[in-house]
Amino acid sequence: MKALVFLAVLALALIQSAIATPHSYHRKKRNVAVKYEYVTIPTEIIVHVNQYGSTLSVETKGCVTTTSVEVPAEPTLQVQVPASPPSMPVEPTIEVPTLPPFQQTSIPLPPSPPVPPAPPVEEPTTEVPPVQVTSAPQPPPVEQPTTKVPAPASATVSSPPVDENVPVAFNKFGIVYSPYNADSTCKSQDQVYADFQKFLDYPVVRIYGVDCNQVTTVLNAAKRYNMKIFAGIFDLSDLSGGLRTIIQAAKGDWSHFNTISIGNELVNKGQNIPAQVVGAINSARQTLRAAGYKGPVVTVDTFNAMIQHPEICRASDYCAANCHAFFEAYMTPEQAGAYVKEQARQVSAAAGGKRVVITESGWPHAGQANGKAVPSRENQQKAISSLKSSFPDGGIILFSAFDDRWKKDDSWTFGTEKYWGFL
Repeated sequence: MKALVFLAVLALALIQSAIATPHSYHRKKRNVAVKYEYVTIPTEIIVHVNQYGSTLSVETKGCVTTTSVEVPAEPTLQVQVPASPPSMPVEPTIEVPTLPPFQQTSIPLPPSPPVPPAPPVEEPTTEVPPVQVTSAPQPPPVEQPTTKVPAPASATVSSPPVDENVPVAFNKFGIVYSPYNADSTCKSQDQVYADFQKFLDYPVVRIYGVDCNQVTTVLNAAKRYNMKIFAGIFDLSDLSGGLRTIIQAAKGDWSHFNTISIGNELVNKGQNIPAQVVGAINSARQTLRAAGYKGPVVTVDTFNAMIQHPEICRASDYCAANCHAFFEAYMTPEQAGAYVKEQARQVSAAAGGKRVVITESGWPHAGQANGKAVPSRENQQKAISSLKSSFPDGGIILFSAFDDRWKKDDSWTFGTEKYWGFL
């Protein structure tokens, strides 16, 4: 009997191991086929044994069937096996196909198209769009230089060679002249003639612009008294128009022109960068040469601007620098000549030994003191005498023939802007 019980328990264990226990599970995306097998197990087993416990026979009721279901692989489908299938399933058998080994394939890329060469960079133009001039032109504001204002930085500019054979007629002193009345109106031709009679000892007369018909009126006076003019275009706002005015006034006769300047203190004031000024000089020289003018073409700037940016000096036919000792607080009028002479030397050294002409230098006779630099008539005469002694061979234009009552002061002019006339 014990043997019979033992065999029954053993049979029951075999049956349980054969029965598929259902599980609820999820499959991730795989490129394989899934095969399910459902096995039907007999619901009753009868084992016949003898009295010694030996098995005589095994009787089952029902039948054993096996059903296979294969689900095709879908890369985006998650297969969930239900917890209670119709028949009691066994653990599904998953057949994983053997994949071929991965081989890396190199795909040649098409050759890159050739890169076209970069177009040449054009130099910046110096032409500035013309500005309308009213029928009643106003005199330009001629500012006094200051040694305290640094010139703006710029890129290195390569200047073309300048004709060293250009004559520079500066063996005597020159004088600055502005043909405006105190109310800023333009002086007539008769007034200009009368003014010239007061400075016949100064054979070179510098003017700053082309407004007020001054190129014509001053040129007529220079011809009458056998003098020369240092003509100028005040800024670059209408360079072509200014050159046209000078050329028309000359009428092909350039014998009374000493120099033509392009701009006054443009770099020192930050109005233009050196490259623009250099371009304007070269453009103007070409235009003037085509019109028959063979004299010097320069730009005028403060001595400190030219020391910091010698390219504007090298582009000119000579270095044309403004310099006033009064704007140094430690200067006395007796020291004015030596001071200006030293600054001219430094400008020349910065430009590789080029000749320098001082195109403005003087001393005010009224206004506020600047340290040891005190305005007065007496000090003005001392300064003018000192300047002439330091430049015995000329090469300096004294500032200025008459007071410029039409001017306005800035914070740095010490109230002296109107009072530089020494005649």
